[in-house]
Amino acid sequence: MKPADCVNGRVERAQYEAELAQRRYLRVNPDNRLIATVLEAEWNTKLRELEDARAIEAQYNQSDQHQVSPQERIEIGEVPERFRQFWHDPKTTVRERKRAVRLVIEDVTVHKTKHIVAHIRAHLAEQHKPSRCLCPHRSLE
Repeated sequence: MKPADCVNGRVERAQYEAELAQRRYLRVNPDNRLIATVLEAEWNTKLRELEDARAIEAQYNQSDQHQVSPQERIEIGEVPERFRQFWHDPKTTVRERKRAVRLVIEDVTVHKTKHIVAHIRAHLAEQHKPSRCLCPHRSLE
């Protein structure tokens, strides 16, 4: 589990517990003042825990940010051209090209429905999963 997942999970859990405490407080009979006072105190505690979890998440997110220097920005901008040169270099073997592709692409899933659809998942793009329709369905039997 990544540290970010742990921090996000803590916020989600605190949010759930605060909402649960609120529902309990709102359902209490107003005539039961003692119980209402206890439930209100519990709700306030859960709200403080939620606020603390959000503060920790914000601090983690801020500390996780890496400021890219101008030199790094230039080097990053050169990557596509350098990769193109590598790919088209006659000295580059098929094995090296496959290795380069494996560094970027985690897996490819192909579905045959009305169309052939390929889902390509990159190593660094866990949340963005582009799909590509390869061709209309013809006699693919």
